[in-house]
Amino acid sequence: MEQNLDCRLLIKNMYPTFHNVEKKIADFILENQEKIIDMTIAQFAANVGTAESSIVRFCQILDLKGFTQLKINLARNITPDANLIYEDICKTDSVEVVIQKVFASSIRVLENTSRLLNTADFKEAVELLQNAQRIEFYGAYTSSVIARDAYNRLHRIGYPVYAAADQYEAKISASLLGKADVAVGISHTGRTKDTIEFLELAKDSGASAIAITSSPKSPIVEVADVSLIICSEEQQIFQEAITSRVAHIVLLDAICVCLGLLDYEKTSKRIEVNSNIINKMRY
Repeated sequence: MEQNLDCRLLIKNMYPTFHNVEKKIADFILENQEKIIDMTIAQFAANVGTAESSIVRFCQILDLKGFTQLKINLARNITPDANLIYEDICKTDSVEVVIQKVFASSIRVLENTSRLLNTADFKEAVELLQNAQRIEFYGAYTSSVIARDAYNRLHRIGYPVYAAADQYEAKISASLLGKADVAVGISHTGRTKDTIEFLELAKDSGASAIAITSSPKSPIVEVADVSLIICSEEQQIFQEAITSRVAHIVLLDAICVCLGLLDYEKTSKRIEVNSNIINKMRY
């Protein structure tokens, strides 16, 4: 974990992968940030009802050296409460409250993703895509829409990109990739079997693999050469799915912009040509 990164972001992102004891520790940290700063590890263990060794191991999962570094990280990242409503959506919420909560949740996820995202990994992904002879995007179910959107963005600025229309086509296409090609798999959970299989087929063919997911500890990360992790928290009802899609789209937008800027003159001309074509299709 980067030293200045708020460890609470990583805790929230990794929360679904924690076992029961780790979730108890995580819950206490998230609910008692300021109190923990003045605690000893023995006091922390007593409050959580767990062994001190479990707390040390939890810190190591976050790439922190120990409890003292956890306290330093929490103290560094104390922030005042924002005037946004971050609570989960309830079935009794009014339309006005639902709008506020959904927008507030998306804003927070985007802000946290920009802080959580590993810049070195992002640059490596952009470099792989820039030099690829062929780029293929894979996404199953709701992620297939995101993959198709990324295809449209890069296709319009001249990149050799492809997005399969169905699972059979994706498997055949992935198996035909080569060493100069790049496969990009998009999966919110990181556990979608089809998308992981597409990347495995691409890797077996010699291609490089990029994973875009919300889960840093997931099977798709183990397959990929580079993984880009968005910040997504467990939410009730529909919010998790909504905010993760927004973050994935914005992350891919950032990738597309960086790729466009690498050949600014050519990209500008292509956008101008595309705009003229699209304008002729409008009233």
